[in-house]
Amino acid sequence: MTQTLLITGCSSGFGHDLAQSAAHAGHRVYATMRAPDGKNAEAAGALRDLARAESLDLRVLDLDVTDDASVEAAAQTVADESGAADVVVNNAGQMFGGITEAFSADELARQLDVNVVGVHRVVRAFLPAMRERGSGLVMNVSSTAGRCALPFFGVYHASKWALEGYTAALRLELAQTGVDAVIVEPGPFTTNLFSGMTAPADADGRAASYPPAVTGAFQAMGADFQQMLQDPETPTDPALVVDAMAELLAMPPGTRPLRTVVGMDFGVRDRNADDARHDDALFEAFGLTDFATLAVSETGTNGHDATRVTFMFDQSATGPGAFAGTFEASGAISDAGTTEDHLDVSSAEGASPLVATFRRTVTGERGTLVLVGDATVDLADPASAPVAGTWRVESGTGAYAGRAGSGEITGTADFTHDPPHGRLRYDGDLR
Repeated sequence: MTQTLLITGCSSGFGHDLAQSAAHAGHRVYATMRAPDGKNAEAAGALRDLARAESLDLRVLDLDVTDDASVEAAAQTVADESGAADVVVNNAGQMFGGITEAFSADELARQLDVNVVGVHRVVRAFLPAMRERGSGLVMNVSSTAGRCALPFFGVYHASKWALEGYTAALRLELAQTGVDAVIVEPGPFTTNLFSGMTAPADADGRAASYPPAVTGAFQAMGADFQQMLQDPETPTDPALVVDAMAELLAMPPGTRPLRTVVGMDFGVRDRNADDARHDDALFEAFGLTDFATLAVSETGTNGHDATRVTFMFDQSATGPGAFAGTFEASGAISDAGTTEDHLDVSSAEGASPLVATFRRTVTGERGTLVLVGDATVDLADPASAPVAGTWRVESGTGAYAGRAGSGEITGTADFTHDPPHGRLRYDGDLR
């Protein structure tokens, strides 16, 4: 099943690897990062080169999760090119580490801005289209650090614990809309997270005032982590996380667990199992059991819910076998714009009914849709000739991208008018 994915933080690490893996699996992937033509130009260039060399639908997109305008612009690009995203992966993140007191309030705010508020910016930008369609998946990359706590990572823990609570609540709120939300909890892995860890500026020397045993423990912990990551017996290959994400993508809606732990878990799997039992009791006590179950509709092969749509076309002849005019659509996608219809008439000249195949291009405010099919026109009454037939989707862009669909044609045409004019109704399903 081909899906449209948007992934944040693709300049390196899990995001970079997932973008390549998903594109190789045949998905349309928007690999986003900050400054793809600036500080991350090398990483962006490598992904673009890969897409060209292997004909992958892998698109590099500028997105800074700490900037409202950047997030909204990226969401608009995806909507214009592909419609609603099927999957949004909030992978971008930073790790701050050191004596917790030594971090200023501004530094704590920066950590939260990337790891929590940034996720919320992305969710707010992409959820409306997903909810309108009635399906989708939000995958938030947390950490085992969101379920346990160690000294010297208090600021990082604060962000990941917050992300855990945020996503758990979001999942409940979205369940009745058909949009799923899950959490991936990697343990320590060989990515740039630790090497790029941000220490406190500590302008007033708070850390130095702590006992040597405390500062020494921080240094020793860093050495322990490095040794752990270099141990060939330890599950620290980032491919494990990418594989787990791919499995979640492939799982049928309504079957995905809230939390998926990958790698060294430090007891988090057991903690999650215990919490799940407590959560079930909590939901029951508050009468929220229905919110814990994803509302799943019958879906087509492209992952979109089957929904009714009606197109109304008003058009006039512009030449032999050619018509042009306007349309309005309602139902699955409300839209309006222009239409061009090209007929290939197979019946003899003057015969009734007139039999033709057609290819109609619909250009609306929300994208382009190409429809093909067969139609007959009963010419017994040329002033009000009944039109009947069937249509199906050939291709689409924007809100129509990735859609399949089919339906019936009804209407009338006036062949006594100069030029001939018709009003047609296309009813059917989009998936």
